[in-house]
Amino acid sequence: MNVNATNSALIGVYAAQGQMDAAAQAAARSGLIGDGGNSVNAATGDIVDAVVGGANASTAQAVNLAMLRRAMDMQKSIIDVIA
Repeated sequence: MNVNATNSALIGVYAAQGQMDAAAQAAARSGLIGDGGNSVNAATGDIVDAVVGGANASTAQAVNLAMLRRAMDMQKSIIDVIA
């Protein structure tokens, strides 16, 4: 069982959640600054970056889980051959 792959995927998801939280806070703060919408645009960019980061983390998690499944299948095959 590839625990490292699973841990890496979970760390990526956790980091993406942190990015989303930070982007939401930036968006909430930006409405209070009267700079012609520049802060709103920056916060929107942060949100887009966080969403992309979340999508990348989800993709990495799916790949890592697929690799974990293959490793477990190989272990089962080895056990079957030995038995």
